[in-house]
Amino acid sequence: MTQSSYFSNPSLDHGVAGMGAGIASTIAMQPLDLIKVRLQVTDKSTHKDLLSTFIRSNGWKGMWRGVTTNIIGNSVSWGGYFWLYTGVKNRLHSSHPARNLGPLEHLYAASEAGSIIAITTNPLWLIKTRIFSTKQHDKGAYRGLAHGLIEIGRKEGMRGYWKGTLLALFGVLQGAIQFAVYEELKIWRSKSSGNLSNTPTWLSNWEYTLMSGASKLFALGTTYPYQVVRTRIQNQNHYSSIAHCVASTYRNEGLRAFYQGAGVNAIRILPGTCVTFVV
Repeated sequence: MTQSSYFSNPSLDHGVAGMGAGIASTIAMQPLDLIKVRLQVTDKSTHKDLLSTFIRSNGWKGMWRGVTTNIIGNSVSWGGYFWLYTGVKNRLHSSHPARNLGPLEHLYAASEAGSIIAITTNPLWLIKTRIFSTKQHDKGAYRGLAHGLIEIGRKEGMRGYWKGTLLALFGVLQGAIQFAVYEELKIWRSKSSGNLSNTPTWLSNWEYTLMSGASKLFALGTTYPYQVVRTRIQNQNHYSSIAHCVASTYRNEGLRAFYQGAGVNAIRILPGTCVTFVV
């Protein structure tokens, strides 16, 4: 049975659903997201007291600093990502409709969608990082998304909006790996249960939760260091290049520095990923 589209086409269905998922996961995971960014940009000697110091200085309300920018970024990113990803998958599938797409095809579809979204939304993530890594009353702190856009344009020019884009494009690999593994798990689960359908929509929410979590853990473990480097480059101006950031971080803090915040990120991102895919 073919399921009818709620909107003009299935890709738009997925795009609208992705926007809703991005909003839901952002609201659910905002405090942990903020802590993760703080851990990535601070020296490891301050990590032990970071949370208590932050709450004393900002209160629990401070955990929601930048939430509007975060919601806009995630809703646009997830909506656009699912829309493009579904469109690319449909395009690939149309050339051989009798079989499921393979892992390399899923990897390609996720990479194409992710690359477009990474480039177009980089200014949102740049501003989010700078908001999350400052206090509201710090000198030069952004008051919100509009203020951040104005300040970057005034002080850094158009090129400033795409600071860290190269690393963002590398980060596309994480999403591509996640979606490729996720799609393969869905196909495996379908076949193991005797369902040969190309669209196993019968899976339960628990199965979506477990498969999305497992695929995200695998992708996160293989690509996490880039997030630390990207966050530091976006937040600090004294790094002249990616190589300089990597070498300086390794020389001053060692290999473990590239996994700063990984534990908090896993705690944050696994529920967030599960919420996203179930929604």
